[in-house]
Amino acid sequence: MGIYSQFLILFALIGTGYICKKNRLISNNMNEDLGNLVLFVSMPALIVHSMSTFKFSKEMMYDIVSMLGISIGLYIFYILMSIIVPRVLGLQDKERDIVEFATIFANTGFMGFPICYIFFGSEGLLYIVIINMFYDVFAWTYGVSILGRHSLRDSQRDRRFSLAHMKGIVNPNIIAVLLGFALIVTAAKMPGPVLGYLDMLGKIATPLAMIFVGSMLADLKFAHIFTNKIIVAESLIKLVALPLMVFGLCWAIGLSGMLLSIPVLATAMPAAASTPILAEKYGNDRYFASKIVFVNTLLSIVTIPLIVSILSL
Repeated sequence: MGIYSQFLILFALIGTGYICKKNRLISNNMNEDLGNLVLFVSMPALIVHSMSTFKFSKEMMYDIVSMLGISIGLYIFYILMSIIVPRVLGLQDKERDIVEFATIFANTGFMGFPICYIFFGSEGLLYIVIINMFYDVFAWTYGVSILGRHSLRDSQRDRRFSLAHMKGIVNPNIIAVLLGFALIVTAAKMPGPVLGYLDMLGKIATPLAMIFVGSMLADLKFAHIFTNKIIVAESLIKLVALPLMVFGLCWAIGLSGMLLSIPVLATAMPAAASTPILAEKYGNDRYFASKIVFVNTLLSIVTIPLIVSILSL
């Protein structure tokens, strides 16, 4: 199946979610449950099943260690760009905070996992899972410190909240990765029925994730948001300029194959869906964050195929 045929299928799934939400076949409560099902049940099953197909080799371990190093470099790059982008856009205060957070933290889990799996298979999924591990670490430390700048909470309460939410670093996807690595290193084989169960459960991740994205977009009031030139400019920088910059940097240091493609595609993902939730928790501008996420996600339907096409040349 060609690249454009695969994107047509993704668009159709997003359209299905949009139509279902508009016709009230999906409610907001169901949407939240759907997201939890994908992130905490289906995705971990997909990760374990995919990693169980790998055979241990020195070359593979070298690539995994290389991707760990690349991931650290990526987040250093994101943090540097998060300082520059708000200044270029002339932002201050809470809007600056939201754009900083959105520049660093992309939707590598919910959208990145299924898209990388579709276009780059199990190996692509493994590499973006590694990148997403650093998302969890940075989001609950550096990320919340950005969003909490204008919080009115006292410092003691902030510490309790932060320590409690550090538990977010240990989640089902991280556990699935560790289990997958254990299977690779030990060359252990899971029973056939277990593999069949994980395979079937993992296969629903992509369609459900795309349906979720479509239903989320159904709440968007296009006319009100696209009049905000700042949000549109931020979206174009994040979805087009930054991935192309990462492509150039990776190519310049001699990376190729998956070690080049996956970091670029991860960078091309829209702002993390959790941005408005964390913004509200830490006393920041939830509404501006929601607009950023919506416009990023909507435009990514066009920009992600563009980036994948460039990577396929």
